[in-house]
Amino acid sequence: MNYNDYIFRLIVGLISFTKISGRLLINFFLIFLPTFAGFALYKYCRYLKLSLFVSTFSGLFYIMTPVFFNYTLMGWVFVLLSLGLLPITIIVFTKSIKDNRISYAVIAGLLYSFAFTQSQSLIWYPMVLIPITFAVVTSKKEIINALKSAATMFSVLILTQMSWILPFIFKHVDSVISKSDRKSVV
Repeated sequence: MNYNDYIFRLIVGLISFTKISGRLLINFFLIFLPTFAGFALYKYCRYLKLSLFVSTFSGLFYIMTPVFFNYTLMGWVFVLLSLGLLPITIIVFTKSIKDNRISYAVIAGLLYSFAFTQSQSLIWYPMVLIPITFAVVTSKKEIINALKSAATMFSVLILTQMSWILPFIFKHVDSVISKSDRKSVV
């Protein structure tokens, strides 16, 4: 089981002590996650120094897109969480490049790792972060900072996901070894 599943189960377990019904909990997630995602994009637009109106409209537009709406209807809570964490990850990753601080890259890696509860993040996050990196980088020094930040972020992602990566690898290695042993015996 992935550590993200443990975190989710811990949160749900703590909420269960309050005697909140599952129906109310689902309604809470269906209100909280779009609100969180819209607010996250609002904060990203404000980080880009866009006007209050444009930032607010962007946040509302983000949560009213058909993709977001469809994932809400399907009840894919982890996808909605990942979509909400994406703007915050962009802000933190951009700060790690501009300020040359590895600590921001570690935070971006942790956010990416937490968003990794749904596998589509493996494609979505790099697909968004790479073009934004090209837009942010303006000097040779920032290229080096961007490479260091990206390497740090992906290293944190891999390290935090080792709880399922290593058993997956060793299970397949063991099955290949055991198949080759059977062939050599016969």
